Amino acid sequence: MAYFVANLEPGKPPVSSSIKVPSVSGQTFDEAQATLERRGLKAVRDDEPSDDVDEDDVIRTVPGSGTSVARDQDIRIVVSTGPEQIAVPDVQSQTQDAATKALESAGFSVGAVSSDYSPTVPEGTVLSSDPASGGTQAKGSVVNLVVSNGKVQLPDVTQQPFDTARSTLAGLGLTVQPAPTYACTGTTVTQQSVPASDVAQGSSVTLTYCAGTAQPQRQPSRQPAAPSDPGADNGGTTGGGATLNQGDDG
Repeated sequence: MAYFVANLEPGKPPVSSSIKVPSVSGQTFDEAQATLERRGLKAVRDDEPSDDVDEDDVIRTVPGSGTSVARDQDIRIVVSTGPEQIAVPDVQSQTQDAATKALESAGFSVGAVSSDYSPTVPEGTVLSSDPASGGTQAKGSVVNLVVSNGKVQLPDVTQQPFDTARSTLAGLGLTVQPAPTYACTGTTVTQQSVPASDVAQGSSVTLTYCAGTAQPQRQPSRQPAAPSDPGADNGGTTGGGATLNQGDDG
């Protein structure tokens, strides 16, 4: 009769010439390491991105589960680091369609697309993305886009000095047509041809503004004095200028 001698030392597996690698997929590395050590195997960690397995969970072992290996053999445990981190491409100044293709080709998906004002960027062109380019995100992440609506917000510039109003509109990429009026003085804008509203880029706006000058106040003219009567001061003289004395002979 044959007898089998088992190693009954606590914590040690029975003596055997080979051991099958257990399945540890879905366990944490610490759990998988403990499982292998109970079988007399050594665990070696190896990290790898995965779109399907949660971060820190075991993806697989190498050799795979069920493989017969020698005692004390190193078993590589491949642990998920989560989805692959990839760079967000720069899609600014691209059309919405081109930006969408670039993002999807890089492994992202396009989420919300909103619009905003711009004095220069053509309608339908990307102004910005969220997350912004330059950083890294998990593969498959959603990227939102903001595109130009091809418009600017025209403000009310009446009651402002003409130069100030013109500078404000020029900063928005609008063309100012001056329309001076001489019915009032100063440089105040009295009217704009387009009311405050959303207008197309490069629109023309006519500004009517005061251009009259203040006239100096005229002083009343002084009338010249009337000439005096030469005889008024010489009551005792004759026309010939001789003086008649009383008592003289004729």
